[in-house]
Amino acid sequence: MSGWCRRCHPALTPPRSQARSCRVCLAWGALDAPTCKACRTFARTYPVGHCQGCDRDVPVAEGYCRLCRHQARILAGPNRYGPSQLKGVRCAGQQLFFAETQRKLWLRAATTRRSDRPAVERARRPAERNLRAWSVQQELFALPPDTIPLTILEGDESRAAWLSALTVAADRLAEVKGWTHHVRDSVANTLEAVVATHEAGTPAYQASSITWLSGNHRNVARTLEVLGELGMLVDDRQDRSQEWLRRRVADLPDSIRSDVLAWAGVLRDGDSRNHPKTEYTWKNYLQHTLPVLREWSSQHTSLREITRDHVITALQAPAPSDGDGHSRVTALRSLFKYLKANKRIFNNPASRLPRTAISRSRLAIPTRLPDTALARLAATEHNPAAWLIIVLAGHHALGAVDIQALTLDDVDVADGRLRVGSHTRPLDKLTAQAIQRYLAYRNQRWPYTSNPHLLITQQSAHTDRPVSRAWIGNAVRGQATNLDALRQDRILDEATAIGVRDPLHLAAMFALHPDTAQRYVEAIHGRRDDPQPPQRRT
Repeated sequence: MSGWCRRCHPALTPPRSQARSCRVCLAWGALDAPTCKACRTFARTYPVGHCQGCDRDVPVAEGYCRLCRHQARILAGPNRYGPSQLKGVRCAGQQLFFAETQRKLWLRAATTRRSDRPAVERARRPAERNLRAWSVQQELFALPPDTIPLTILEGDESRAAWLSALTVAADRLAEVKGWTHHVRDSVANTLEAVVATHEAGTPAYQASSITWLSGNHRNVARTLEVLGELGMLVDDRQDRSQEWLRRRVADLPDSIRSDVLAWAGVLRDGDSRNHPKTEYTWKNYLQHTLPVLREWSSQHTSLREITRDHVITALQAPAPSDGDGHSRVTALRSLFKYLKANKRIFNNPASRLPRTAISRSRLAIPTRLPDTALARLAATEHNPAAWLIIVLAGHHALGAVDIQALTLDDVDVADGRLRVGSHTRPLDKLTAQAIQRYLAYRNQRWPYTSNPHLLITQQSAHTDRPVSRAWIGNAVRGQATNLDALRQDRILDEATAIGVRDPLHLAAMFALHPDTAQRYVEAIHGRRDDPQPPQRRT
């Protein structure tokens, strides 16, 4: 019969396959009946009886059912199974399998002759079979990470109570930090995974055992913050900055390497006399110092052998990565000052360097920006954050560190005041409009954030940390200038406006060191010993 109607003739409709387990051999697969095809064929050949291996009343052949015979075949391996393997089925247990696949595997194995296998493989297979633990059910497939916590927490009252206590603490911290509901949900999912993979009531969690739980709809960073606030976190993660430092100094001699590591440790962590530097600062010191140290290590094994002539020669040598030599001078002075204070060297070769230690061509002479570069910056006005950074750098000559440190308390739009560090300056109309526009954008984007800093990002909005210097520098990405050049142009513009040599005015207005202010004055008015003054931008 062909072409019948399934609605009118349901009895003639072929049954649909369903994912189920065979009632006889327990094999799992897409079956169109309670038993698989192999078991139905086996039942037509052999009668129902009591199996000596699994103690069931199923079709048996010589006292054993099809499931036990399949298990005996596994125990025998490539050899033909016999009575010894059938008798060992009871003590060895049963290995489950997929339905409708055994005949295909048997035909494939029959076509491959045993003599074609390497001799080493033939000698290794019996030993491997003896080591197999057939009494243990091997893992068929791994559960998805999102379902593991639910599977473990189901019916475990102790873990459920512990998860409830941690969730209450996370909600309390979320209220203080102003987390969004997306962050709260991701933290709740991560806490479920943490409780499911640890014992209930664990007094302290290791960070390394939690970081691998990251995935979709999870937030490991905020979860670690919750455990840290509760005093239940042991941060045993590898220090990346320390590894970065060790890789950079690995090629230096032992004596020089130990001195550099001790100096870098003080820069990074500080001590009783020195405040810790930012990661950007101490890494910048290392980047400018290591080329000189590698050159010295080719002829010297200790920094005690370095003299003032070595330092002057290193400062006058060309270095493409060191634009003006100022950072290299600062880094070398910091290194030898630390070594002298801790009695690692006898004399400080970087102290009281002559003015000619750095050639005139390598001095940090600020330069003016072309008008076209300034005009192109107006195209970023549509971005409230980028425009505020450009205004602070180009109108108030603030550096990236000062912009990072600005807080909401430093801005007083009503009274027209802006506090930068310990200095308070008037707030002009352009800056006030830029700040008001950004605050409106900030309140709309992150209405519940508790971050006290003026500028925040999607990452820092849920913490108390400031934005990164790299993010601030991205405000002028794709432009013909950078924030440092924009800041220098503003200071040079002020030096031109006053019309006289007055470095103290620049130092007081922009909180500069007197020597730095003198460099800006000389860039506009020239040095007194110069035969011709520098050119000015009209």
